[in-house]
Amino acid sequence: EDEVIVDKSLIRIWQTAYRRVLSDLYVGAGLYWDRFYSVSDRGAAPGVVNPFTSYPYGTTGPYDNMGVSVDLLWESRDNPVNATSGYYATATYRAFPRWLGSTYDWQSLYVDARAYFSLPKPHVLALWAYGWFSFGNTPYLNLPSIGSDPDARSGRGYIEGRHIGKSLLYAEAEYRFRIWDLIGGVVGMNVHSASQNRQPG
Repeated sequence: EDEVIVDKSLIRIWQTAYRRVLSDLYVGAGLYWDRFYSVSDRGAAPGVVNPFTSYPYGTTGPYDNMGVSVDLLWESRDNPVNATSGYYATATYRAFPRWLGSTYDWQSLYVDARAYFSLPKPHVLALWAYGWFSFGNTPYLNLPSIGSDPDARSGRGYIEGRHIGKSLLYAEAEYRFRIWDLIGGVVGMNVHSASQNRQPG
């Protein structure tokens, strides 16, 4: 009964460039531009207050995010598409200042770590965890939420944005196995927690 269904239209251009500084360590920088428009709560009647309509940033459009990032990346997986061993870790700090053209002044920090362990072939144990934190006047649709991570694959079993807050912690474990030739299977579980305070500050 508290369901909020948000409609939006979005144009997005994100680009990050990395440079290797050690064998598996890279540093990078990124540029970001989002244009959100036609943002609305599809089911809310005029004047109805809910967690979306009461949030003060990014619940109407259009608005822009113009930002930059500083990035660190560790990549030692044997195969980035189908890893059986190695590690992947990244930390990204993004800033969207108004002087750069953003409608709202806000920042975010995203830290992601993954580990892959070979079991008796062809089985693999894959572990994944991330923390996502936002600061300042973060627009509602840019708050940390399930399914909105950079790969858009967290929280399987939940729709995108089902859990949303100013910060989010997530962990996942998968047991991957081969069924036949190019067909495989996965058994996994995930847990997550989003901050309850959706209001700024």
